[in-house]
Amino acid sequence: MKKNMVAATEVTADMIKEWKQKHGEVYKVTVDKDLPTEKTAYVRKPTRKELSYAMVASNGGKDIIAMQEALIRNSWLGGDMEMQDDDSYFFALADKVSELMQKKEGELEKL
Repeated sequence: MKKNMVAATEVTADMIKEWKQKHGEVYKVTVDKDLPTEKTAYVRKPTRKELSYAMVASNGGKDIIAMQEALIRNSWLGGDMEMQDDDSYFFALADKVSELMQKKEGELEKL
């Protein structure tokens, strides 16, 4: 799943600004904040097309880990590779990326 555009320690304010211009919203996910083991990932919100690809990669949603890996790989901008490699960091990141796909509530009215 490796895809690293830039290490977390190399991310600058200018890079974040460029990412925002290119992708819109950019998010920083931190695990073990303020601890020596702190890890960081920078991601963007996955698109509908990427979600569709992730569903295919996961055999129609049957393999949730494959789906999460596909979503992380496609939304990854940079960060500590342990966020992709180490299961405990990966699952924390997967939870946060899943939150990015929350939908808005609509109202159905019969006319």
